[in-house]
Amino acid sequence: MIIIIDNGIVYFLEVPKEGKNVFKGELTLEDWKEIGIDTATGATLSSISATAIYGLTNFAQMSAPLAGAFVSAGMEVASLVKSWNRGEISSEEFVELSLFACADSAIVATGAAIGQALIPVPVIGAVIGSIAGRIVSDFCKNLLIRRKYKTV
Repeated sequence: MIIIIDNGIVYFLEVPKEGKNVFKGELTLEDWKEIGIDTATGATLSSISATAIYGLTNFAQMSAPLAGAFVSAGMEVASLVKSWNRGEISSEEFVELSLFACADSAIVATGAAIGQALIPVPVIGAVIGSIAGRIVSDFCKNLLIRRKYKTV
């Protein structure tokens, strides 16, 4: 179910950016092929993520927010490894971006844990804490980026 919602959101956010209206039949065969491939890729990655989170929560006895953060960081670093292997990013960029990915996941997981502790309603506390953690993480990222460009 989450896979369908996730891919549906991505679809309806991306297609209008291309200036095409799906309800007026403005998509070509190539557009539909691209949508199908993107949907299959997204579904596969979502399935892998869900399976990994399930395994970590049930077999490693991790909390769901911590397992989600762990999987999120792992997938982000795997994507960076792919970019590094293709030569798209340097070793320094790889290390820096990996650090950001892992710190981001850690901050969001910490926010989820704090939110669940402060709001002991199942799921709601963790979701609110995750959102707060994401806001803090984005603020810190923006602050670091501004500092980096001031010194350069």
